[in-house]
Amino acid sequence: MTFEVGSARDSAPGSPTHGDRWILYGLLLLLGAAASLTPIRNFDYWWHLASGSWILSHHAVPQSDPFSFTATGTRWIDHEWLFQVLAYLGHAWLGPAALVLLKSAGVLLLGLLLARHLEHEGHGPAGTACLLAPVLLGAAFRFDVRPEMATLFLAPLLLHLVLRARASGSIRRLLAVPPLVALWANLHVGVVVAPAILFLGLAGTLLAERVPWLRERDGSTPQRNPRFTRRLAIVTAASVLAAGLNPYGLRIYAVPFEVSGLLRTLPWPNHEWARPVFEIFPLFWIAVGMSVVFLVIFSRHIDPMTAPAFVLTAVLAAAHLRNIGLFFVLLPYALGRPLRYLADRPPRRLLALGTVGGRIRPGFILA
Repeated sequence: MTFEVGSARDSAPGSPTHGDRWILYGLLLLLGAAASLTPIRNFDYWWHLASGSWILSHHAVPQSDPFSFTATGTRWIDHEWLFQVLAYLGHAWLGPAALVLLKSAGVLLLGLLLARHLEHEGHGPAGTACLLAPVLLGAAFRFDVRPEMATLFLAPLLLHLVLRARASGSIRRLLAVPPLVALWANLHVGVVVAPAILFLGLAGTLLAERVPWLRERDGSTPQRNPRFTRRLAIVTAASVLAAGLNPYGLRIYAVPFEVSGLLRTLPWPNHEWARPVFEIFPLFWIAVGMSVVFLVIFSRHIDPMTAPAFVLTAVLAAAHLRNIGLFFVLLPYALGRPLRYLADRPPRRLLALGTVGGRIRPGFILA
């Protein structure tokens, strides 16, 4: 595999890397389309449309259940109200096929965002293709016209903004995080992971600053940066409050626990909240196992901001299969740096033989 660091010279027209990027974008387009151009397959779609129609007709967000004849008036925290309005308008004006195309376009944008991060970590096009292929395949079954798509796109975007703010020293990207969380809080309850990701990243950053063993000798891990750490602490606190900028306020934090408790009382299982088994989700468990091995072996080369997010999403996905998509879309952020270090270490002669003078790209073949 070629994991070359991008440069202006390498990306110039006519250079091998420039051609590889076009191959990568073509692979992303094909794989993203295969992973996302699927019919709407969740039964909640019709309920979301009915809710969006109700909100628009009543000019209000429901506070109690207006639909069920057995539980009318039951308290309802409709944490997906904005998605429901947008879905209803899109269905009415454009039709469901257009919504599928919009979903697929969102998946392609997500792929480009992940590819951009891996490029920042120093991966070349072939290495990026190898990392993104299992990500798109593993998360494909969660790509649907449903509110969860907001979480699958906004969680990586949140990490991306924080990492770029750390690298550039600019505060503008950090200032965009709380508004992003506020928007997210009206689209999907997955917003509750945002403050957790930020808090764990802040804790990891503080730990890496104070424990020399966790800092890389080559200096690629940021050293003490009190200004960034203070800013991240403020943004984390602001994001906790920003999640409450929805019609129900901070009660949104209780929703996942209430739903989980309710499902435990049902006489039948809810498959989305079941634990994933290896026979049905082998790629997930293989990805978890290999990721743990890489992070343990290359513990001095992990990112203190992204590694805790990996642990959090791995635990959530191992508990409930509905979180597997979130695990996969954040995987490149956790593994980008350790795998970059690994790619720099193979014997150069073996690498030269494997690439046949640069004319064959094993990374692309594998992807």
